[in-house]
Amino acid sequence: MLEPRYGIWVPVGGNFGPLDTPDEPIDASYERTRSLVLEAERLGYVTTLVAQHLANPRSLDLKQLETWTACAALAEATESIEIIAAIKPLLFHPAVLAKMALGIDGMALRKEKIVEAAGVQRSGGAGEKEEVLGIRTDI
Repeated sequence: MLEPRYGIWVPVGGNFGPLDTPDEPIDASYERTRSLVLEAERLGYVTTLVAQHLANPRSLDLKQLETWTACAALAEATESIEIIAAIKPLLFHPAVLAKMALGIDGMALRKEKIVEAAGVQRSGGAGEKEEVLGIRTDI
């Protein structure tokens, strides 16, 4: 039986606490993300997911961390944590997406690093089948 694997979801739109506590600023910076992912790696988490949004879903006035550049930087900064770039299908041509994913792989500091790009596209109404699209590169 496989053992569970634990990871973190990168807060690409910033921390949620400031919505309820105005004393804490909303922080969607790469510096904060890098710090969180490095701490998760140090604590033994094995994966992190970086979701793709074109704009912050809570407000267009809030900052949003861009998925591909964040994944590229995290690939260089980390040692062992798996980085998953959860992309929205059809925003990029598949050939461009594959080239971007391979470029991120080339920035990793070790051979066992995995960068995965995946997304779900809903076909239509309720009860219809979901199509899962993805690229996985194991170096």
